[in-house]
Amino acid sequence: MSHRIDIELTSASGEGWTWRAAGARQPKGTVEAALVYDGARVGDVVRAEAERTLDGATEIVSIKAPKAAQARPETLEIIAPVHTGPDVNVIYAESSRGSGPRRDRDGAPRRDRPERGDRPPRSDRPGFESRGPRPDRPGTSPRPGSSQGPRPDRAERLTRADRPVGADRPVGAERPPRPDRPARPALPQSDGARAREKAAKTRKLTPSRTHRDALLESLPVEQRLVAEQLLRGGIPAVRQAIIDHNAELRGTSQPEMPAAPLLAMADALLPKTKQADWLDHAQAALDIADDITLRDLRAVVTQADGGSRDDASRDMAAKLREALQRRIEGERVTWNAEIGECLEGNRLVRALRLAGRLPDPGAKIAPELHERLVTSTNAQLSADTPQDLWATIIEAAADAPFRREIAPVALPTIQGEAFASVAAQASNRIPSLLKLLGLSIPPPPRAKVTAGSKG
Repeated sequence: MSHRIDIELTSASGEGWTWRAAGARQPKGTVEAALVYDGARVGDVVRAEAERTLDGATEIVSIKAPKAAQARPETLEIIAPVHTGPDVNVIYAESSRGSGPRRDRDGAPRRDRPERGDRPPRSDRPGFESRGPRPDRPGTSPRPGSSQGPRPDRAERLTRADRPVGADRPVGAERPPRPDRPARPALPQSDGARAREKAAKTRKLTPSRTHRDALLESLPVEQRLVAEQLLRGGIPAVRQAIIDHNAELRGTSQPEMPAAPLLAMADALLPKTKQADWLDHAQAALDIADDITLRDLRAVVTQADGGSRDDASRDMAAKLREALQRRIEGERVTWNAEIGECLEGNRLVRALRLAGRLPDPGAKIAPELHERLVTSTNAQLSADTPQDLWATIIEAAADAPFRREIAPVALPTIQGEAFASVAAQASNRIPSLLKLLGLSIPPPPRAKVTAGSKG
C-alpha cells in the first residue's frame, strides 16, 4: 500500500538520484532518473509516493515536482474622478417651533392662543380641579406639583406594608420559591453545554522563552544564527536558510556559503535546542497541568525522552507523567459516570454516543455498564420500535466498542427508504445486522502481491 512522504534529493549518479527522508542524516535509497522531474537540484525537498516491500525496504513509486512560484497577474489601475464639490446640496427649512409667533396654514399669525412661554401653569388655569388620590387604589399619590404633596420615592414605595407579598424584593434579586408550588426539576445538560463548559475551563499552552533565550545567550555569535533556525524548524529550516542565502549571493560577486560545515554545526547543536524548547513547554504545562487539554499535555510528555537529559528535567518529566495519568483516570471516571446517568434517565441514544467517544484509546467501559448497554440496545431493536428510533439507535451503536455484540431482535414493522439506507450503512460494522437484512457477509480483502514476491 502506497503512502506519501517528504524526501530530499541528495546526489545524482549514473543509476539515478539518491534520496533520504526530510530531516534525516543518511541516504535512504535510490530512485530512478526517469521518475525525477526536469530541473531537479541537490537539496530539493519534494512530495513522493512510496511503497514498503516485503523485506522492509522503501521503494519510491512517483515524485511530484514542487510548485513553481506563480507570476503575479498584470492589473489595471482604476483612477477615480476627482469631486470638486458635494453632489447634493441640502438646505434646511426653518423650524415651525422656532422663534416668532405661531401661524396658521395660510401663514397669518395666530392671535387666539398665547405662546408657550406666556401660558400660565395648568393648576392656575380657570376650570381646573385636582381630582386627588383615587379611592379604589390604596397607596397612590398625585404627581409632583399637585396640591396633595410630593410622590414618595421608589425605595419608600417598595417597602410599603400594603404591597403584595414579594414587593419588598430588591430590583434584580432572585425570586423566592413559592411554598404552594413544587420546585422545578433540573434539566439534563446538553452536549453543546457540556462542551462549552469544558472549553471555558481549559487554558491554552503558552510556553515562555526562558530556556531558549538562555541557550542563545550562552552560544557564540556564529552558532547563534544556526540555533535560531533550529528552534524554528529543525535541520530542514537550516538547509532552507542556506539555500535562500546562497540564492541571494548568486547575483553578487561574493562566494556562496558552504553547507557542510553549517549542517555539522546544526547536528551538534540540535540536542541542546531540543532540550531548551522542551523545558519551556514542560514548565508551562506543569504550571497549568490540570487546566490544559489532554492533547497538549500528552504531546509534552511524549517529547520528554528527547528533552530530559539532566536530573532536573527528568524530575519534571516524572511530574508531567503523573499529571497525565491523573487526568486520564479522571476523564475515565467522568466518562463512565455520564454513561451511568444516561442509563438511569432512560437516555439510551445518548449513552451509546458517549460509549463511542472514548476519552483515550485505553479507556474501557465498566463491566456492569457494558452489560446494561448491550442488553438495553438489543431489547430496543425490536419490531415494536418506530423506524426513526430504530435507525437512530443502530446508528449510534455502530460506533460503540461493543458493536459486534449487538443482536437486534427484529426489524421494525414499517420500513422506509431512509431506514433502509441507514441500516445498510450500519451493517458494515454490525455483523448480526447483515443476517437480519438478508445480506451475505463479504469475503475478507485479498492481500496485495507486489512484483518479485513468491506465492
